Amino acid sequence: MRWKPGLIQLDNMTYNSFLTKDYAMKKIMLTGLSPAVTEESVKAAMEKFGPVLSVAIIRDGEPNAPWVIVEMDIGDEQAHQLTSRVTDIWNDGKMLNARILLH
Repeated sequence: MRWKPGLIQLDNMTYNSFLTKDYAMKKIMLTGLSPAVTEESVKAAMEKFGPVLSVAIIRDGEPNAPWVIVEMDIGDEQAHQLTSRVTDIWNDGKMLNARILLH
């Protein structure tokens, strides 16, 4: 078999498609939420942006300033649009922030 420039086989996937694939599962971290936040309320709000796979509320360290990790089935562009729309919104006396987690 001859090597073809620009085409490397990776477990039934070409290198080119590996580079251009928009991996759908994204983790979004939310901060600046009320201590009374619930998984249900976060899921309901985030489902406006796309399918929510899971919600985890982290209250360790500072229970009055929880962090929320939301796993969503969205692409890169949708994730960036979501974080742009949600970040720096004044919510319940706090500044809401959203960040895309890279892992």
